[in-house]
Amino acid sequence: MVKRFRVASGLTAEDQSKKDIRDPRFDELAAGEAEPHAQSKYAFIAKMHRQEVDDIKERLAKSKAAGKKRGRTGKQRQRLSEARLSEEEEEQLKDSLSRMQNQLKARDHVEQRQKAKSAVRKEEVAAIEQGKRPYFAKPAVLKEQALVSKYEELRGSGQLEKFMAKKRQRSAAKVHKLIPRERR
Repeated sequence: MVKRFRVASGLTAEDQSKKDIRDPRFDELAAGEAEPHAQSKYAFIAKMHRQEVDDIKERLAKSKAAGKKRGRTGKQRQRLSEARLSEEEEEQLKDSLSRMQNQLKARDHVEQRQKAKSAVRKEEVAAIEQGKRPYFAKPAVLKEQALVSKYEELRGSGQLEKFMAKKRQRSAAKVHKLIPRERR
C-alpha cells in the first residue's frame, strides 16, 4: 500500500488538507440548488431579508417626508434634520434596496421553478405507480410549461398587456442591434 500521495506541482501538502468551510445560511455558494432542503431549513433568512427591505423603504419614506416638511419651532426643525438622510446615505440605501429586491425576486423565481419541477416529478411518480411507463420531459417542454403558467398568472392579475409590450420592445431592440449601422 502507498502511505503517501504525490502532491501536485505548485501546491504543498498543507494546501490540500485545508477545506473551505461555508455557513449555508449566509453563503449563496454553499446552499444552492444542490441541497433542496436548505431553502426550507433557512426560510427565516428570506423573511429577515423581506423585513430589511420593508425597514429600508420606511426609512427612505421618512427621510423624504422630513425633506418636505418645515418645522415651526427649533426642536421640530432639529428632529426633522435628524430624520433627513444625506444624499450619499440615501443613494446607498436605494442601491441596497434595489439589490435586495432583485435577490428576493431571484429567490422567488428559483422557488417557483423548484415547485414546478417537484409537481411534475410527483405526477410522474404517480403515473409510474399506476403502471405507466416513465416520461422524462425535455427542458424545452418544461420551459414551455413555465411560460404558459406565467402567461396565465399575468392574465389573471391583469398585467399581461404591460408584460407583452415590454417583451416586444426587448425583441425589437435585439433585432435593431443586428442591423448594420449604415442601414439604421
